[in-house]
Amino acid sequence: IIDIDEKKKAEILISQQAALIRMLPDGIVYGDLPDKIVSLNAGAEKMFEVSSDEAFGKTIDDIVTLKIKGTTRGEIRKEFLANGFVRFEADVTNRSGKTMQVLSSAKMVANADSTPGWITIYTDISPLKLNEDLKEALKKLEASNQYMEQLAYISAHDIKSPIIALDGLANILSSSNAVKPEYAEVLKMFKNTINQMQRTNHSLNNILKLRKNLLRKEDVSDQSFSFQSIIEDVKATLQSNLDEAKAVLKVEMDGVSQVHFPYVHIKSIFLNLLTNAIKYRDPKRPLIVSIKAKKEGDNFSFIVEDNGLGINLDLNK
Repeated sequence: IIDIDEKKKAEILISQQAALIRMLPDGIVYGDLPDKIVSLNAGAEKMFEVSSDEAFGKTIDDIVTLKIKGTTRGEIRKEFLANGFVRFEADVTNRSGKTMQVLSSAKMVANADSTPGWITIYTDISPLKLNEDLKEALKKLEASNQYMEQLAYISAHDIKSPIIALDGLANILSSSNAVKPEYAEVLKMFKNTINQMQRTNHSLNNILKLRKNLLRKEDVSDQSFSFQSIIEDVKATLQSNLDEAKAVLKVEMDGVSQVHFPYVHIKSIFLNLLTNAIKYRDPKRPLIVSIKAKKEGDNFSFIVEDNGLGINLDLNK
């Protein structure tokens, strides 16, 4: 015989626990054997998009699509009946078609009338799985970056020797007068191309060092190049195109001699600008390209203008 006060206290406690369980975000399902649902908490109603009253008397497969991972339903049921507890992962698809990856924990319990029943907690672990996928993708990206960086180091190192060899051969040809006078200009262009290759290789090494030092959070000094050499390299690269377009290139230094910027990057910028100027030139007049350099304190500014076709502002607003 239970004292009436103790009974009321027990009922209040059970009521409070039930209210707390209903507020939990995890999906909690109560059921009787064999497999019939008695009630759902608010988390399960939201997760499965089914009310507790609607789910009453049905099985979990009646209200959602549940695909178990790594094992079979038979094995899960066998473990559950033998141990009174089982845990497994599954994909759950609710009424609206949303699929969640859940961790399911089922435990055998006794109902108020001592009949056997069960409680299953469904925890949505989709965000955790997404983080794992992102971490795996990041690992692959880092491995790819390391491979590309190693390839760049090897390329920068391996190309140095043939450039030095070419420079030596060009100097031998020049000092021994082995080149006919009519080909002297070709030899000069050849040596200029070698100088470009040397500067490009040097810049590539500096970029790799810069990346390495930045990863180590160390300070590095800027690269410094002659602005005139950059323009000459770009002209040499596009000489045949400039000649074909009968282009006139006007350069105003305005006191700018050295440019503190990665050589490869700034050369690429001017190369693209001049290439576009040639590509979109006006066929009715000779191409004129103006490059103006200015130093403003510690900064540099460059203005590039040409008399090409321009942009139709009516079509490109």
